[in-house]
Amino acid sequence: MSFVRSPILTEDLKDKLEIKLTPLWNANMSASKIAEELQFRVPGTDFQKLKPYHVYFYRSKFGLSPRRERESGVARYNKKQEELMSWESFCAILDEKLDKKTFHHRRQRSYLILHYWTPLRKSEIYERVISDFEIKSDTLVIHLLRKKKKYKPSVTDEPINVPLAFPKMEEVIEWLQKEEWKRDNNPSDRPWNISHQTAWHYVNQIFPGYYPHFFRFNYITEEANDPETSLAELKAKTGLHLVTLNSYLMTSKRLQEAIDKRRLERVKKRNTGSGHNL
Repeated sequence: MSFVRSPILTEDLKDKLEIKLTPLWNANMSASKIAEELQFRVPGTDFQKLKPYHVYFYRSKFGLSPRRERESGVARYNKKQEELMSWESFCAILDEKLDKKTFHHRRQRSYLILHYWTPLRKSEIYERVISDFEIKSDTLVIHLLRKKKKYKPSVTDEPINVPLAFPKMEEVIEWLQKEEWKRDNNPSDRPWNISHQTAWHYVNQIFPGYYPHFFRFNYITEEANDPETSLAELKAKTGLHLVTLNSYLMTSKRLQEAIDKRRLERVKKRNTGSGHNL
């Protein structure tokens, strides 16, 4: 027995979508806002079967120009970010560019906030189902199997704890508890029911030039810069091997400056003791 896949849209609806989507795309409206404007995934509407990522699919199908031109075969990001992003900077940009008024905005904000406060990969966040989250009095426990590339993958639960005292974590808890994410009969039971592409878009839309994995770099490097953080603590928090941790560390100007400062102090002491001046 063979099965024929029926198209998502009829030819008439494709024509209607092209007429409506084209001016919005040319006006540089974001894919999430276009999806919201055209009522994607809203039951009873013309485009109820479409999801936000279909904006890009039909943009290409309709021959509309991509937003950013780049040479074929050249990666969008070819080097690690070298500057850390402080919480103050993250928060200021997030609040300036993304409000809490819509379902998609609340989902995006909570996803980004959780990204900042954890060393998790994007898939280790959006692949979690609601039963993987355990809300305690002062901690959000995320149960997961860590994804590890350089050595044997985990086969047992390696939970990570996120203190609820961290700023804006209340938005994450509210997103989980209010269960707004269940709208449209979410069959996967995933609070962040998004794709790999959407995760990239969520970050790059608000933080141009950045990518989801940056927050993993940011977390590990910031903690490694703290002289009170031990390697054992960092291994336990990230679930990573020392070899892997080393590959994640960004260039730290702070640590370089600390070395220079101590070296200069030693030189001053030696010169003072020998009667020389710098």
